[in-house]
Amino acid sequence: DSIANFLADRNGVLRASVSDDGVGMGARRRHRRGLGLLGMRERIERAKGRLRIVSRPGHGTRLMAEIPMTPAAGRARSAVVAERRSAAS
Repeated sequence: DSIANFLADRNGVLRASVSDDGVGMGARRRHRRGLGLLGMRERIERAKGRLRIVSRPGHGTRLMAEIPMTPAAGRARSAVVAERRSAAS
């Protein structure tokens, strides 16, 4: 099993990708979202970004996030970081 990570800032958009070559997620599992993926999506969308999840049984999973690096998005990201810090306390 292996995991690949990618992080880049292109044209004012932060792009992150994480993929693995694991068993993937089947259709049944995709409809039964856990809080981890839901929480990731909520935080990214709060920062005016988007999260895409691509997965096929037997072919691994890839998470792709795009977050604009604008002042408005920066304020939203700061709120997400503050929220995480208070939850960790």
